[in-house]
Amino acid sequence: MKISSVKKGSIASKLKIKAGDTVLSIGGYPIEDILDYHFFDAGREFLLQILNGDNGEVRDIEVVKKNDKPFGLEFLDEGIEVKRCHNSCIFCFINQLPKDKPLRETLLVKDDDYRYSFLNGTYITLSNTSANEIERIKRIKLSPLYISVHTTNPVLRGRMLGHKKEVPILEQLKELYDCGIRFHTQIVYCPGVNEDIEKTARDLAPIALSLAVVPVGLTKDKNPDMKLVSSQNATDVLSLVERLQEEFIEEYGTNFIWASDEFYLLASKEFDEPDFYEDYPQIENGVGLFGQFNESYQATLEQKAKFITKRFGKEQKYIKLSTPKQILIVTGTSASGFITQKTNELMALCNQKANYFDIKVIPIENKFFGNSVTVAGLLVGEDILDGLQKYLSVNQIDKSNTIVLVPSVCFREDKDEFLDSKSLEWLQAELAIKVQKSEASGEGFVNVILEEGSRK
Repeated sequence: MKISSVKKGSIASKLKIKAGDTVLSIGGYPIEDILDYHFFDAGREFLLQILNGDNGEVRDIEVVKKNDKPFGLEFLDEGIEVKRCHNSCIFCFINQLPKDKPLRETLLVKDDDYRYSFLNGTYITLSNTSANEIERIKRIKLSPLYISVHTTNPVLRGRMLGHKKEVPILEQLKELYDCGIRFHTQIVYCPGVNEDIEKTARDLAPIALSLAVVPVGLTKDKNPDMKLVSSQNATDVLSLVERLQEEFIEEYGTNFIWASDEFYLLASKEFDEPDFYEDYPQIENGVGLFGQFNESYQATLEQKAKFITKRFGKEQKYIKLSTPKQILIVTGTSASGFITQKTNELMALCNQKANYFDIKVIPIENKFFGNSVTVAGLLVGEDILDGLQKYLSVNQIDKSNTIVLVPSVCFREDKDEFLDSKSLEWLQAELAIKVQKSEASGEGFVNVILEEGSRK
């Protein structure tokens, strides 16, 4: 790996290592990627082999440092080429993507890379992980990992992953566990297929950190053999999960297993309190998102209580509006009821003396993937535009006094790009209304509405 810079005053600089040099090996092993460097940099002693970028000389350097003091190297890249997935899962979302529509290129990448599981918390099956890679995981202590189990039945798991043979997992997980590697797990529940949730949960509870059960996501281009999760399926899964939680909290001191928020929406059941989700170990898997949102929402309201009283408590003292500020909130159809409840609470609190703002929640139907896809994170620009234009066609509003809020989960991370490659700027131009990305949290929700409601 080629060095891009060396921190001034660092141990590396004192050892005359410089930008343009190349690390050939570290700790006696050929360096594969940035993970090798981070592992050894966290220790006190290691052997480094450097190729001088000027004269081609190879140097062996014995490094001795304090654990908490970085060695001081930066590299041109992380050295990670994405490991592609060779499964053909019966529920694979990428295989269900429309073939005739433009899509963001990164959405088409099927990866099953243990390194990104460690770095980013993405789920892997381990079925594409070689024996050498398993040994590397154990050697450099890549923990925790995130493992898609689906079922501990090797025959059924093989069928679900699209293999013609058994694909065991429990033995692999026990081997990793015995070597100090910890992992979170998930079951993608497919009705009529992996109905053995209880057995899988009992197999995993002694060795895994947590287990999430999430409903299979199916588009209009789904595998015809796959069934959507029904309201009754969701009710049954929640009943099973609750029963197992009672057992696991008694035996292991943790709920261990959680059903994702979608099950609660499908079953029309109230969400559990935030404490129920412990430290939110499966939040990225949609487990506890609404609970965390509500917790953050309530805490922010308490923090902003004095501001709300001062700003909105006395009619027209601080702001004078001829008409209320119009705020249109985009969301998926599944969350629209919850978001509407929160907006109504906020409006009732702030509009006691005057109608400072008027909020409308706009649930967007997903035509791109099909109406069975109901989450905000899979909305595309074209569908958002269509849904907003339909609303505007039957509602007369002052566009200069209106703002559209689109949750950040609709966009590519750190960019203003939708899944269909349309941009926030494009949406704003098409609507001729200000469009703003909003943080998908209770705090962000409250703050952006109070801010917009305060504008003249």
